[in-house]
Amino acid sequence: MAKGKKVPEDEVSVRKKVFDAICKFPGLFPEELEKVTKVRLEKLGGILLGFEKNNLVEIRLEEGKKQYFPVVSLGLEDQKVLSLLCERLYRELLALLLDAPHLTLDELEKRLKVTKAKITPIIDEFFKLGVIILAKDSHKGNKTTFQIFDPEKIRRMLKVKDTSMFQE
Repeated sequence: MAKGKKVPEDEVSVRKKVFDAICKFPGLFPEELEKVTKVRLEKLGGILLGFEKNNLVEIRLEEGKKQYFPVVSLGLEDQKVLSLLCERLYRELLALLLDAPHLTLDELEKRLKVTKAKITPIIDEFFKLGVIILAKDSHKGNKTTFQIFDPEKIRRMLKVKDTSMFQE
């Protein structure tokens, strides 16, 4: 994820509202996005440019005008995952598993500096949504380890939630 200055929370919610509108109504023109989201065209331009740069939207031209489509369409489970990613610990846990798959609960506790009692419910939620899967790792004494089922999908979701991804 890109590092940069922190984006105010209201800016993040505006970007999320625009992205959600694109997911809900694929193929909207900027003027239509303005009506649906109530975000001025001037502001939308920068937001849409950020989406383009980060490959979050696909652009098609119709009569010389841009239409916006989500690169990844979000189902109900995906929207639940995105809502969980609003919480810092949830994001950190997934980012950690992306960088180092096959971690045990003990290793997650050490790296996140949070108790197992706080980590376990998060893992359970992600497990129920199919985000995290369990594996036996013979290199770790046949202990249960955790990994992400679809790493590329989670990387895209984390990009959507990354509050600094649109910094110049």
